[in-house]
Amino acid sequence: MTEYRHIMAITHYRQMNELVHDYFDKTQAKENLPPLDMDWPTYIEMERNGNVVVVGAYDNERLVGFVMYVVAPNLHHRTLKCAACDIIGVRPEYRNQHIARHLMAVAEKRMRDAGVHYISHQFRTDYETEPLFGKLGYDLIEQCYRKRIA
Repeated sequence: MTEYRHIMAITHYRQMNELVHDYFDKTQAKENLPPLDMDWPTYIEMERNGNVVVVGAYDNERLVGFVMYVVAPNLHHRTLKCAACDIIGVRPEYRNQHIARHLMAVAEKRMRDAGVHYISHQFRTDYETEPLFGKLGYDLIEQCYRKRIA
């Protein structure tokens, strides 16, 4: 049975790190990028300051998935508080069980309660899957381009 709960990065970052590295190593996410080197101390400090929301899915005490959002005031609209999804990760053997959907719903409730006005998600276009964001009420508002210069 999967349980969803808010997690503190400071107490669970080792499991989060393992999950992220496993995903990175087994997918095309690593292509054309340097090796993954997560700055967990910064995430932990941001969480202490109320600028990160993390929700985990557990099978007993094993972390099987998590979402992490960075929360900040909108620099163009100072009265708005916004959240940007930084990571959605679910262990491969737990995929196709709607875990990401449930994680997002729990996180969305926490962020609404914390006064967040907007949530944004990015999606890698090199994956051969359809993003679920549209199905969950998100509107496509921008596209992002990237160019390596160094």
